[in-house]
Amino acid sequence: MRFFIGLAILFTGLHSLAYVGMDECWDVNNQPVRIQQTMALRQAAESTIANGLPTILLHPQMMGQYPQDVQQFIVAHECSHHRQGHVVSHHYGNTLPLTSEFDADCMAVRTMKDLGLLNGYVLQNIQRFLNSLSADATHPAGQHRAQYARQCAQ
Repeated sequence: MRFFIGLAILFTGLHSLAYVGMDECWDVNNQPVRIQQTMALRQAAESTIANGLPTILLHPQMMGQYPQDVQQFIVAHECSHHRQGHVVSHHYGNTLPLTSEFDADCMAVRTMKDLGLLNGYVLQNIQRFLNSLSADATHPAGQHRAQYARQCAQ
């Protein structure tokens, strides 16, 4: 089953996205997930179904605030939501448990590790990023996510 064919993303000024290695992301139904830039987000990235197609939306300016390894993690996290069926489930009206965020974080970290993109420095950057995130109705506190991400990297 294909999940990622490599996952290194190079954001060259974020005006043109070059996806080196992250050529393919597949959802739970083995449908290709497209990646699209938009300024219409209130966050760096979001997984959705747009025009009937599984999609990862990226806000180029917000993504550009993060180092490349964190950008890689964010895209891997969003792809993980698609891969694990969270996006399809939510699209059809199901409420997702907070654990879906932990699941996507864990799959993203493990994918990066499997691809040789994860080391101690990268994990620290990912944890710093997660620690900066606030809890809301659909996302647990960042500090808990950061701790769990470290466990997944083992």
